[in-house]
Amino acid sequence: MTEKTIKNWVITGSKGNVGAALVETLTASRTRVFGIDYGTEQHVDEVNQFYTYLEADLIDIEDVQRVFNEIQIRVNNIHVWINVVGGFAIGTTIEDTTAADWSKM
Repeated sequence: MTEKTIKNWVITGSKGNVGAALVETLTASRTRVFGIDYGTEQHVDEVNQFYTYLEADLIDIEDVQRVFNEIQIRVNNIHVWINVVGGFAIGTTIEDTTAADWSKM
């Protein structure tokens, strides 16, 4: 990844397994990452000049707008937004997963 490629990434669910792996990989390649998750704790090894952690309840549209505005104050453009926040309903096939379970995920 070069300096002229994608620069500002947003990763929701940045404290989860997938989100944390993305944060680690991207910041190691000197990509600017804003990690969004619920709760104020952050992983110590993720704290560096390329990573900013922001707390938000991503189910609350007003909180999503607040954190989006906060990012826009810090950078002019968001180049990539990846949503990996959420959980998984285990125990049924895809065909048998209810609309309510999909909404939770």
